[in-house]
Amino acid sequence: MLWQGILADVIVVLHFAYMAFLVFGLLLILLGMAFRWDWIRNPWFRLIHLAMILIVVFESAIGMTCPLTTWEKQLREIAG
Repeated sequence: MLWQGILADVIVVLHFAYMAFLVFGLLLILLGMAFRWDWIRNPWFRLIHLAMILIVVFESAIGMTCPLTTWEKQLREIAG
């Protein structure tokens, strides 16, 4: 049962990284506009950031619990 707890911890880290990218990505975009950083206009960065935001908005709009949260809770229950 030890590996389920470790896997749940990994999911928490991934969930945190996802949310950190959303928050700090927006901060970097705003700072990049102010300081005229060229790299902040990278279309891949902007599209990935937008897609990730839209996923969160969609989940919230339909009242869905994030799958990462669900998996973590299930693994924690199995791990005891």
